[in-house]
Amino acid sequence: MMQLLVFKEHLKNIYSKYSTYIDMAIKVVAVIAAMITINVNVGFMPRLKSPVIVILLGVMAAFLPNGINVLLLTLIVVAHLYSLSTELAVIVAVILMVMYLLYFRFAPKDSYVIILLPVLFFIKIPYIMPLVLGLIATPVSIVSMAFGIIIYFTMLYAKRNASTLTNVTDDSGINKITNFLEAILKNKEMWIMIIAFAVVILLVYFIKRLSIEHSWAIAVVVGGIADLLILLISELVIDTEASISIGIMIVMSLLSVGIVYLLHFMILSVDYSRTEYVQFEDDEYYYYVKAVPKINVTTQNVKVKRINAAKSRNIKK
Repeated sequence: MMQLLVFKEHLKNIYSKYSTYIDMAIKVVAVIAAMITINVNVGFMPRLKSPVIVILLGVMAAFLPNGINVLLLTLIVVAHLYSLSTELAVIVAVILMVMYLLYFRFAPKDSYVIILLPVLFFIKIPYIMPLVLGLIATPVSIVSMAFGIIIYFTMLYAKRNASTLTNVTDDSGINKITNFLEAILKNKEMWIMIIAFAVVILLVYFIKRLSIEHSWAIAVVVGGIADLLILLISELVIDTEASISIGIMIVMSLLSVGIVYLLHFMILSVDYSRTEYVQFEDDEYYYYVKAVPKINVTTQNVKVKRINAAKSRNIKK
């Protein structure tokens, strides 16, 4: 425990000194990871799959606002889909543009959610995101989370139906649009994911705000269990034809809870044994305050200066 606290303090000190560069590096890594995910799953335009383009866009992302990075990534998705089907690219562009405008209206600070959630889906651990959002964000983040899920299922649809979308017939344009809209709007797995993740965000957010000991830890565990139960019940009862098998879902859900629990420890470590209750008043109100001190570990930089033995003897003489 103490070693983790010392490590946490070291990380805080490093971030305080180099926060600008660390934030830029996080942007670069996030955008490159998103680009690789897009290229692997809907990489229908060979030019955009070039490593030079991927690295160039990643470097550019370090100097651009998060909202612009999200817009660039959505345009890349549309460009890939355009190589597959013009009709699909147009309808997806309209949907993404509406999402983008709503995103800026409701949750402009959550662009990382839209970027990272499809990546987490493809590596089978999307369950981390609602737990993290419940801890460090607000219920408004449900908007960005829903957009990220829709983008993932749009990419998944294009990947699974690539051969069908490339077929050309007289009424293919209408059929492609109709089939896509029907597949998205009637996708039970997508709607279950949105509902489950929204419930988890709300549960974690409100439980962590309760005036009880270990509220953050309880929120993470309850949120993880609720997420897993909703998804399992939907798979067994509603038959959602999940893209992630039940076994992997259980393992990755437990892994997500463990990772987020560690993250909670790194963000907020408190000592409930030293809890204090304070009461005071002003002209209009009485205030009853519960104060729980944080656990802070001071790290010391000890410098050892070595003195040559021969020189020390000469000095004594």
